Amino acid sequence: MSELGQGRPFFLPDGKHFLYYRLTGNEDKTGIYAGSLDVKPAEQDKKRLLASPSGVIYSLPAGSANGYLLFQRGEALLAQPFDTGRLELTGNATQIADRVSADTFAGLFSVLHQRPAGVCGHRRQ
Repeated sequence: MSELGQGRPFFLPDGKHFLYYRLTGNEDKTGIYAGSLDVKPAEQDKKRLLASPSGVIYSLPAGSANGYLLFQRGEALLAQPFDTGRLELTGNATQIADRVSADTFAGLFSVLHQRPAGVCGHRRQ
C-alpha cells in the first residue's frame, strides 16, 4: 500500500487507542483506522474501519456503555455504533444531519461532550 499521509487523530476514552485518517494511493485503502500507543507504527493494524474522505469523532452519550463514530459521507453527517473494546463498528450508520459543509480532509463538524447531554455542531452549506 502506497501511504501518502496520516492525520486527524482522535483519542478514545482509554487514552491508549485512537482513530485516525489514512490517505493512500489506493481508494480502497484510504479511510479511518484504529491505532494503539502500545504498538509500533509499522505494526499497527491495517484493517480499515470505514471509507471516509475525512476524519471521525467518537462520541459517548450519557449512560451508554459504547458510543458512536460521527463522520461525513458527502454532505451527510452520520453516526454509527462503535465498540471501543473490540475497536469495531457494531451497527448501521444513521444520518443525523444533512447539508454539512465538507472540507476534503477535516469535515466541518464538532461534538461538545457535556453531561447530561452532548451537543453536535456543524456548518450548513
